[in-house]
Amino acid sequence: MNSSPSNSSQNQWQIVLAGAGGQGQIYAGTLLAEAAVLKEGKYATQTQSYGVASRGGFSKSDVIISDKPVAFPYVRRPDIVLALTQEAYDRYRSSVGRHCLFVYDSDTISGGQSAAQEVGLPLTSTARATVGLRALNMVALGAILRLAPVVSVAALEETLKGRAKPSVYQTNWKGFLAGYELAAVQAQGRGNAVK
Repeated sequence: MNSSPSNSSQNQWQIVLAGAGGQGQIYAGTLLAEAAVLKEGKYATQTQSYGVASRGGFSKSDVIISDKPVAFPYVRRPDIVLALTQEAYDRYRSSVGRHCLFVYDSDTISGGQSAAQEVGLPLTSTARATVGLRALNMVALGAILRLAPVVSVAALEETLKGRAKPSVYQTNWKGFLAGYELAAVQAQGRGNAVK
């Protein structure tokens, strides 16, 4: 990928993590925001919304990370969208611009229909093969951080260590690294990562 998300040049990232309830987008968004604030000294907001069904219904986490205080906590013009379900992909495909990095699960989504810089990755099968679907969110988070420097890998790892029991940390970190490696292969094939 040769172009950068427009807001990243202003030292701000607007990120949407979307999918179905139970896939861990809200947890992943919280990790990103906490890593930015507690480990990197940045400003961040994290908001969430989900349908009436706690599992299976549409769910999303909005994260804004900035070098300056964030005046409005909801994402209006995303730099990054993660879609883990076809519904999530369809909700955002017509509202993102060319500057947006649109990462989607190619195991479950038919992509290629938005104006964004799309990256389809087999997130579900990677999670299933390495750590199980309970860490799908961490596989996705690893892929995102390989493709866009939202926060440092070290900051994310420290935050994860501080939030999880050792056994949970090990599973989640293994999933993160699997996603990071998966996206590294993709980035090499496409030229370079979003910077």
